[in-house]
Amino acid sequence: MPSGMARNQNGSDGKISEINQAIPMKKRMMGTNQVSIRPAVRLTASDDMPNSEIFPNLVPVYSILMRKLTVAVLLALPLAGCGESSDVVAAKTEVEATIHAWHDLYDAGNIEALGEMIDPEVSFPVPPSQFLQGKDAVYARIQKDMQDYVISRDFQGKRKTLYDRIVINVNGNLAVARYGVNITDPGGVSAALFTRVFRKAGGKWLLLSEHYTVTPLTTIKPPDPKK
Repeated sequence: MPSGMARNQNGSDGKISEINQAIPMKKRMMGTNQVSIRPAVRLTASDDMPNSEIFPNLVPVYSILMRKLTVAVLLALPLAGCGESSDVVAAKTEVEATIHAWHDLYDAGNIEALGEMIDPEVSFPVPPSQFLQGKDAVYARIQKDMQDYVISRDFQGKRKTLYDRIVINVNGNLAVARYGVNITDPGGVSAALFTRVFRKAGGKWLLLSEHYTVTPLTTIKPPDPKK
């Protein structure tokens, strides 16, 4: 006898009875499997967790997941820009000012003032395969570069450094800055990418380490007098 059909009181097959019509479709499709019928519970848009009457086994799991998610969000807030403390915001401002001051002093050929911005434990790259360690060695190298590229060519005050977006991350007394620059002087135009690590000591952010990539200098052609 097909599923969903019942015999009447005389024992003959008949139409689906009112009782069968009340049986859920799931039970009629699954044969003899028993299906418990729970009273209907209305969910509204304001419900923010599974209803215990509909999902009795899901509610405890859901609660645990929500607690873990809440903790994760709270831990992540300090990492987001909108959740930064005033100390971090102030530190970023100080580091960015230090970066600008560094390039201004270099463009001006002021090696003595630059020396005051170098950490005693500084590490400095000399491409293609060398690192200088310590303030004295790094100071001497920067002095040589400044002499070769700025002072000897009489470019002090004639160089102009333009900055790409400066991205700074701060963790306690350490800061990492990533940025690009375009440098223009009477000899041409060059560009560079910097990753610099600063350490705060004695109230100042000092250069602790850096890596940089410089593009070849592009010579500026003199203006055509005929134009």
